[in-house]
Amino acid sequence: MAHTKEQFETAADARHAYTVAEARGKVPMSRNAFYAAIKNGEIPSRRIGGKILIPRGPFDRLFGCEAA
Repeated sequence: MAHTKEQFETAADARHAYTVAEARGKVPMSRNAFYAAIKNGEIPSRRIGGKILIPRGPFDRLFGCEAA
């Protein structure tokens, strides 16, 4: 069964964390500045294996983004 774009967007909205690329798309910050802010603890993050995830709630509150 093929999945539609809408199904993928709904699944992404149900997640409790952003990928770095998703989070960067919500704020006007360069890639290097974003990773530096993660490293310094200014942006909350969790590393799972080799992947960095940004918790939605704290990130959205920090930057005043609309919570999903």
